Amino acid sequence: MTEPDSVKTSSAPSVAAAEARSVAAHARLAETFSALQARLSPKALASEAATNIVQAGKSFAADGVETARNNPATAIGGAAAVAVLLARRPIGRLFHRLWNRDEDATAIDLTSLKSRRRATAEERTEP
Repeated sequence: MTEPDSVKTSSAPSVAAAEARSVAAHARLAETFSALQARLSPKALASEAATNIVQAGKSFAADGVETARNNPATAIGGAAAVAVLLARRPIGRLFHRLWNRDEDATAIDLTSLKSRRRATAEERTEP
């Protein structure tokens, strides 16, 4: 039971075509794997994250500037609130001194509102 010659010749090109398709598919798979490997490398991921953060920061800043231009009073109020937040200790010391000052004191010495210097080891041990 041998196959006729026509069957042998028709199967040989189909095997060669299947092998060619297999080689092409393998090459595409290897290319896809290399591309994925390059995209998922830690360096590429960090670079992409940094780029996204910079773009988000620029967008946030541009939105903030646009909002400040549209609402200047609100922007000034926000800036004043941030300034008070940053200067809360000196402001608190000033009000504390104003509230607790002696009756005969006529002026506040603003230099005394600066933070106190820590005592050195020698100053702490002296009686």
